[in-house]
Amino acid sequence: MADAYLKEVVRDLPIGLVVCGRKLRPEVSSYVSQGVVQVIAGPEMCHVVIDIQRPYHRPKRKPLLPKSAPDAPHKWREPDERHNPQRPRN
Repeated sequence: MADAYLKEVVRDLPIGLVVCGRKLRPEVSSYVSQGVVQVIAGPEMCHVVIDIQRPYHRPKRKPLLPKSAPDAPHKWREPDERHNPQRPRN
Protein backbone atom coordinates (compact mmCIF):
# COMPACT_ATOMS: atom_id res chain seq x y z
CA MET A 1 0.00 0.00 0.00
CA ALA A 2 3.01 2.30 0.16
CA ASP A 3 2.77 2.76 -3.62
CA ALA A 4 -0.78 4.12 -3.45
CA TYR A 5 -1.25 7.84 -3.87
CA LEU A 6 -3.93 9.82 -2.16
CA LYS A 7 -5.67 12.65 -3.91
CA GLU A 8 -4.13 16.01 -3.12
CA VAL A 9 -6.44 18.78 -1.93
CA VAL A 10 -5.53 22.42 -2.40
CA ARG A 11 -7.71 24.48 -0.09
CA ASP A 12 -8.84 28.09 -0.05
CA LEU A 13 -7.77 29.23 -3.52
CA PRO A 14 -9.18 32.52 -4.80
CA ILE A 15 -12.02 31.75 -7.19
CA GLY A 16 -10.40 33.91 -9.91
CA LEU A 17 -7.64 31.31 -10.39
CA VAL A 18 -10.16 28.69 -11.50
CA VAL A 19 -13.17 30.57 -12.85
CA CYS A 20 -13.33 33.44 -15.33
CA GLY A 21 -16.77 35.04 -15.38
CA ARG A 22 -19.19 32.14 -15.06
CA LYS A 23 -17.06 29.49 -16.80
CA LEU A 24 -14.02 27.47 -15.83
CA ARG A 25 -10.76 28.67 -17.30
CA PRO A 26 -9.78 26.64 -20.42
CA GLU A 27 -6.79 24.96 -18.73
CA VAL A 28 -8.84 23.92 -15.71
CA SER A 29 -11.75 22.81 -17.89
CA SER A 30 -9.42 20.50 -19.84
CA TYR A 31 -8.21 18.81 -16.66
CA VAL A 32 -11.76 18.49 -15.29
CA SER A 33 -12.93 16.80 -18.51
CA GLN A 34 -10.05 14.30 -18.19
CA GLY A 35 -11.04 13.52 -14.59
CA VAL A 36 -7.73 14.69 -13.14
CA VAL A 37 -9.13 17.69 -11.25
CA GLN A 38 -12.32 18.27 -9.29
CA VAL A 39 -13.32 21.79 -8.29
CA ILE A 40 -15.42 22.52 -5.21
CA ALA A 41 -16.31 26.17 -5.64
CA GLY A 42 -17.86 28.71 -3.34
CA PRO A 43 -18.67 32.37 -3.98
CA GLU A 44 -15.16 33.69 -3.21
CA MET A 45 -12.91 30.71 -2.47
CA CYS A 46 -12.61 27.18 -3.87
CA HIS A 47 -10.96 23.85 -3.19
CA VAL A 48 -9.25 21.81 -5.92
CA VAL A 49 -8.90 18.02 -5.63
CA ILE A 50 -6.07 16.68 -7.82
CA ASP A 51 -5.69 12.97 -8.65
CA ILE A 52 -1.91 12.80 -9.13
CA GLN A 53 -1.88 9.15 -10.22
CA ARG A 54 -4.19 9.63 -13.19
CA PRO A 55 -2.61 10.19 -16.64
CA TYR A 56 -3.43 13.46 -18.35
CA HIS A 57 -2.73 15.44 -21.51
CA ARG A 58 -1.49 18.97 -20.99
CA PRO A 59 -3.33 21.44 -23.26
CA LYS A 60 -1.34 23.86 -25.39
CA ARG A 61 -1.86 27.50 -24.54
CA LYS A 62 -2.18 30.23 -27.08
CA PRO A 63 0.91 32.46 -27.19
CA LEU A 64 0.52 35.57 -25.07
CA LEU A 65 2.22 37.79 -27.65
CA PRO A 66 1.93 37.26 -31.39
CA LYS A 67 5.13 36.35 -33.16
CA SER A 68 6.32 39.02 -35.55
CA ALA A 69 8.53 38.23 -38.50
CA PRO A 70 11.97 39.82 -37.97
CA ASP A 71 12.48 40.40 -41.71
CA ALA A 72 9.12 42.04 -42.30
CA PRO A 73 9.34 45.73 -43.21
CA HIS A 74 8.05 48.09 -40.58
CA LYS A 75 5.03 50.09 -41.64
CA TRP A 76 5.97 53.72 -41.17
CA ARG A 77 3.39 56.39 -41.55
CA GLU A 78 4.30 59.71 -43.07
CA PRO A 79 3.91 62.50 -40.54
CA ASP A 80 0.85 64.62 -40.95
CA GLU A 81 1.32 68.33 -41.70
CA ARG A 82 -0.67 69.25 -38.60
CA HIS A 83 1.85 67.49 -36.38
CA ASN A 84 4.97 68.83 -38.05
CA PRO A 85 6.85 70.86 -35.40
CA GLN A 86 9.01 72.62 -38.02
CA ARG A 87 6.05 74.28 -39.72
CA PRO A 88 5.83 77.97 -38.84
CA ARG A 89 2.70 78.99 -37.01
CA ASN A 90 0.92 82.23 -37.87
